[in-house]
Amino acid sequence: MSEDRVPYNVGNQKPKQKTATIEEAVKAQAIVQEAMINLLEKKGLLSKEELLKEIERIKILIDSPNKN
Repeated sequence: MSEDRVPYNVGNQKPKQKTATIEEAVKAQAIVQEAMINLLEKKGLLSKEELLKEIERIKILIDSPNKN
């Protein structure tokens, strides 16, 4: 396997020896995340505004110099 390709598995697929570039893996992950967010919003379990607030909260925690 070349250094610029990583194995990935999306959803309930059986693990395969498929490899992808980092760009392909990131794109696949973004698609899955967007689908999950859309479904949670559609079911009334989460709003995009709540998600954005939580993302900002986590960014602050991660970037905080006093990480515990």
